[in-house]
Amino acid sequence: MRKLFLILLLVSVCACNHQTDLADLVNPLQGTMSKFEFSTGNTYPAIALPWGMNLWTPQTRVNGNGWQYVYSDTLIQGFKQTHQPSPWINDYGCFSVMPLTGQLYCGQKERAASFTHEAEIARPYYYGVQLSSGIKAELTPTERGSVMRFTYPPSQTAYLVIDCFNMEGNVAVSPAEKKIVGSSNFYAPNNSAKLPENFATHFVMHLNVPVEDWGTVTVNGMLCAWLKLDIQNNSVVELKTASSFIGKEQAEINYSSELNNKNFDEVCEVARKIWNEQLSKVTVAGGTEEQQRIFYSALYRTMLFPHKLYEIDTTGRTIHYDFFNGGVKEGVMVGGNGFWDTFRSVHPLFTIMHPSKSSEVMNALCNIYKEGGWLPEWFAPGYKDCMIGQHSVAVVTDAMVKGIQDYDTDLMYEAFIKGANNEGPKATGRKGYEDYNRLGYVPYDNGVKESVSRTLEYAYNDYCISLYAEKLGHSAEAELYRKRAYNYRNIFDQNINFVRPKSLAGKWQREWTPDTWGGSFTEGSSWHWTWCVYHDPYGLIELMGGEKAFISKMDSVFTVPPTVEDSYYGKPIHEMTEMIAGDRGQYAHGNQPIQHMIYLYNYAGVPYKAQWHVRDIMNHFYSSGIIDGRGYCGDEDNGQTSAWYVFSAIGFYPVCPGNAEYIIGSPLFDEVKLKLENGKKFTVKAVNNTSENVYIQSATLNGQSFDNCFITHEQIMSGGTLVLNMGNIPNLEWGTAYTSRPHSLSDKN
Repeated sequence: MRKLFLILLLVSVCACNHQTDLADLVNPLQGTMSKFEFSTGNTYPAIALPWGMNLWTPQTRVNGNGWQYVYSDTLIQGFKQTHQPSPWINDYGCFSVMPLTGQLYCGQKERAASFTHEAEIARPYYYGVQLSSGIKAELTPTERGSVMRFTYPPSQTAYLVIDCFNMEGNVAVSPAEKKIVGSSNFYAPNNSAKLPENFATHFVMHLNVPVEDWGTVTVNGMLCAWLKLDIQNNSVVELKTASSFIGKEQAEINYSSELNNKNFDEVCEVARKIWNEQLSKVTVAGGTEEQQRIFYSALYRTMLFPHKLYEIDTTGRTIHYDFFNGGVKEGVMVGGNGFWDTFRSVHPLFTIMHPSKSSEVMNALCNIYKEGGWLPEWFAPGYKDCMIGQHSVAVVTDAMVKGIQDYDTDLMYEAFIKGANNEGPKATGRKGYEDYNRLGYVPYDNGVKESVSRTLEYAYNDYCISLYAEKLGHSAEAELYRKRAYNYRNIFDQNINFVRPKSLAGKWQREWTPDTWGGSFTEGSSWHWTWCVYHDPYGLIELMGGEKAFISKMDSVFTVPPTVEDSYYGKPIHEMTEMIAGDRGQYAHGNQPIQHMIYLYNYAGVPYKAQWHVRDIMNHFYSSGIIDGRGYCGDEDNGQTSAWYVFSAIGFYPVCPGNAEYIIGSPLFDEVKLKLENGKKFTVKAVNNTSENVYIQSATLNGQSFDNCFITHEQIMSGGTLVLNMGNIPNLEWGTAYTSRPHSLSDKN
């Protein structure tokens, strides 16, 4: 009874919880039951507006640990402004607030209070929890700020602790104004992106109750401020906060534009409406409640990164902190994204559902190139030395071919060519480019790790550059990069039908097995990377000896034992453990390289196999996390593993960003309606759809017979209705004709 009372109490105090809507189907706790050794998402409950500059989260672990909130934890140490994209990248520009009563403690562990999930509510727009101290804590976001509401037990001492997480921060309190100003330049030591010396997040806070006393203290090398509050006349404390990367004056401007004269419930209601507006751009009918919760939780995750890192000054100008040189520049800026993950389906989803967001990202990339000299591959912000490939070209090219061109296209082309023929700082440009350009592959014995994976990625990146060059009329360069796009052939061993490390002398690496992880491969083995020829499945089919051999090889991925050779790492890494736990042979959906693979069945004339596997993976590898905080079969990774589910549940997937085609799978819901920014609507209807009826029997597009096992971006954006008639027996004819199959670099005939 007490638990039920606490839940009802938390619901009643937030006016914006007055009805159940799409935002209430989202579970921000999904994927938080994770640890270093095994990931079920490696997420945290991000309470934020879509792509907001700041995220807010309850913090159960010491700052810098990486795992900010873990579902199995029982203590909350504070409520934190965060920008963390993943535990592996960690945080920057963060600080936290913790309410206390009774004894004052400033250390992270000492000030912690226990909580239970029964007394916790998490929504994208609201978080509330009853702490063991008797304090009810709530928060709700704006784009660059938040309102926190702390209900203290009456007649008890009330404190607030503000933790800057470093010694370089500063906090000053004006009791007469009930105002706090400060800054924190925290940047996680394991985040290798180098930021200017004047980098900091500046914040301004306003209270609704008097401040009796305040001070600062250093705890474990970190500056904390404490405030003693006068709650004699009001035990419900509201703390309104806004921050800026530009300076304290801009933080005040952000406060005035987003929070001034608004109370908690008003801000919460605005946040709820914003989330419902964004989520309602995709409406589903049918499926189970659990499937709808998974879908909208996944859709929410696709709208957190990259952050808007720009601000608006008093004249209405869009400005941003220059994360390379330390000044202030005009224009948009974004951060917190790794293209190795998100080029696959997050950014393609933007091109359909949020083309204005895609345009914003393109313009931000132009600014990053102008200010930093290179296009980023992992910008956290700044250049992060993480992952491989030149996938900025994939993101930009995909937008270009889909008609998103309101940015400096010539500048981006300049950046492409520079990156393709040079090695830049951190992960920018291409490591091993000289060997790749000369030999057509990156050798494993010439000082560059992940040689096979780099060769495959560069070949795909070259395909994208060729498309972009052709669009701009650079025919000679288009032909050069088109030829290089075939370089994947140079590391494919037809004797075993696997990609394989090759030496500088052109010899295959000996004493090697296809289940060898690491070394020449990025977070996987040849079982996963062999399929990473996104741009030329027909060329890969030819290399394997034809469709029959190709299909047999694909089938074997799911049936062979999930063996791993882990000598490169010296022990199993979490991606290996997650693959084995997935119980689907060598198929490792918990990491990105193989996530597109099942859709390759469509290229080989057996789309029914893709249809079966798509449903199986959606059902087997995803959950809403409502009961146990689980949700994913590996790292969620900035929306990528979520976007896979969103696309697949709708009914199609972008195997090759850049060619403007989406490969049809098996839609999860009876009906999905996409409300497009151009004012049109596109609907996918699955007739006679059940958990058993996963196979497409026939299809129509806008009332006309439709036999293609792919659909184009233009067809979607033109609006209309795709009807897929489903059944429980494979149709061996639908979508199998050569003319009905998707396109790729090589002629499919």
